[in-house]
Amino acid sequence: GFRFSYGWIVVAVLFLTSLLIQGTALGGITMFDDRVLDALGVSRGALKFRDSIYIVATALACLGIGWVCERIGIRAVIVIGLVILCLFFLGYSMVQSVYVIYVLHALLGCAFATAHVVVAVIVFQRWFTGEDPRRGIALGISAAGASFGAVVLSQLIAFGLGKLPWRELMVALIALPIALIPVVWFLVRQIGRAHV
Repeated sequence: GFRFSYGWIVVAVLFLTSLLIQGTALGGITMFDDRVLDALGVSRGALKFRDSIYIVATALACLGIGWVCERIGIRAVIVIGLVILCLFFLGYSMVQSVYVIYVLHALLGCAFATAHVVVAVIVFQRWFTGEDPRRGIALGISAAGASFGAVVLSQLIAFGLGKLPWRELMVALIALPIALIPVVWFLVRQIGRAHV
């Protein structure tokens, strides 16, 4: 039967982190495209080149994220990802050039890696044993955050764009990762115990 353990608290935090960081990358940011195109006066193709940069940055960051987790800890890695997301929103709120957008999406790729399945697997190795049937469920829950995030953030941003200028909304979105940082810091323990 189902047994509650502190590991499920960590799973919930990973879900929220994935919802916010990956949700921004996979759907949320595209809600601003028309406003950004109007503001910068560039072609849609030039703007969408950011996606290629983001994908490459994510891939490169994921190559080293496991090593970084072992050196500074899961909690610090996730917090760094949320801080990067704050800088991403702040940078977008002031952007005047498509080239700055390219840099911002390289940063977003690095943030994405901190909420990636690589990080989740490291966490679950510590909190759930290899034979624990809950392990697959836990991984599925944390991974689902990305899809939920794409939907939830798209709806939230669509609502926000009806209330605020897009640059002001970008600044307002910084509140989301800021609110999650203390949750991560206080709830994600450095070392799990698989038997609890």
